[in-house]
Amino acid sequence: MVKDAILPANVNRRQFLFKMLPAGVLFGLGCGRLFGSAATEETATVLSETHKYLADAGMTYKEVYELVFKYNFIPYMERLAQYLGRDELVELLMRAATEHYTQRGRNWAKRMEKKEFTAYFNFLRKPDRDWLHTCTHEIIEDTDNVLQVKYTECIYADIFREVNAQDIGYAAFCHGDFAIFSALDHRIKLIRTKTLMQGDDCCDHRFVWEG
Repeated sequence: MVKDAILPANVNRRQFLFKMLPAGVLFGLGCGRLFGSAATEETATVLSETHKYLADAGMTYKEVYELVFKYNFIPYMERLAQYLGRDELVELLMRAATEHYTQRGRNWAKRMEKKEFTAYFNFLRKPDRDWLHTCTHEIIEDTDNVLQVKYTECIYADIFREVNAQDIGYAAFCHGDFAIFSALDHRIKLIRTKTLMQGDDCCDHRFVWEG
C-alpha cells in the first residue's frame, strides 16, 4: 500500500500531524483529544512563538491513525453506506481512489529526475521514519526488471480490520496502488494476489518492468 502520510525524514512530528489529519478532523471530534493536555513551560514557549494550532500533540503513530480513521473516517463512511448502500459506497470509493492515485502518480513522475525502474523504488530500499513506523516489509527480489516486496504489517489493515471495515479500507487505499504505479510509469506492472486488508497473511507486491 502506498501511504498518504509518507514524508521525508527531515519532516518533524508537528508537520507530520498536520499532513496526516484532514481538514475538519483536527477541529471536529478529535479536537479535545489532541490539545487537551496541560500546558508546560516548553508548551508555553512554543505557543508564544507560533500559533497554538502548531503545537506538538505528543501522539503515537497508532493514536494518530486511530484518530483519523477509526474514530472519524470509518464512522463517516459507515454513515454514508447507510444512505448509499454498502456496495455503492465501495464502488464509488474505488472510482475515486483510481482518479486520486492516478494524479498522485503523475505528480510523483514529475518529481523524479531518473525515469528508471530501480530509481522509482528507492523509498522501499531506504524507507523513512514514518514508513518504518506504519508498516513492515521485506524485499524478496530486486533486479533491474523485477521487484518483489512482502508486507507483513500495515497500520491501515490493522485499524480497518479491527472494526470490520476492510472493504472500505481496500477500496479507499489498497485499490489505488495499481493506478499510482501505472501513472508513475506505464512500463511498471504491479502484480498482486494477496493483501493484509483482505485477511491474507501478507501483501505480495511484484513490480515488473516492461520497458
